[in-house]
Order: sequence, then C-alpha cells, then structure tokens
Amino acid sequence: MFQSTPVTGRQKRLKEVTPLPSEIIPLKGEVSNRGLFLMNGKAVISKLKAAGWTLRRISGSHHILANADGSKIVPIPVHGSRDLTPGTLAAIERQTGIRLK
Repeated sequence: MFQSTPVTGRQKRLKEVTPLPSEIIPLKGEVSNRGLFLMNGKAVISKLKAAGWTLRRISGSHHILANADGSKIVPIPVHGSRDLTPGTLAAIERQTGIRLK
C-alpha cells in the first residue's frame, strides 16, 4: 500500500504563507503595483483615439498612433486580450501626456 509522508512544520508554514495567484496578479480594472489600471492594447487605442490621436499604420502587432499635428508618434502593442505591463502603460502615458485610467 501507498504510505504518505508526514507533513513537516516547514511545509505547513509554506502552505499557509504562499499566496494564491489571484492575490499576486491584479484582475482587470484593478490597480497594479505602480498605480496604473491594467488595460490591453485595444483599450489604450480607444482612449487615445477619443483624445484626438489617429492610427497612422500597423506594423506587425504594434499599432502606430500619431497626434493631430503628427509631431508625436507612439507605438501601442496589441497582443490579443493580453494586458500591457505597468511599465509600458507608464511609458505610453509619458509619451502622450494622456492619463490612461
């Protein structure tokens, strides 16, 4: 017959302390560790279009947007429904001057 090994005190403590994946990764609409909301590329593009930015071209999975006078160009990665990382969102906000929340 199969005998189970006894669980040590260390294994119990690790099991109690280890957070669930849902506790580590914020869900859509929640604030990430940098204070930015998680968004995918399509949502970012719709916010920028509402602010007057236009789609200039698409290069692979990156949509290139330009402001009204064409002086600023910003690439937005669109990888399906995958959320952009907080650093990428911060860079887009910095380049466009538009708050994405």
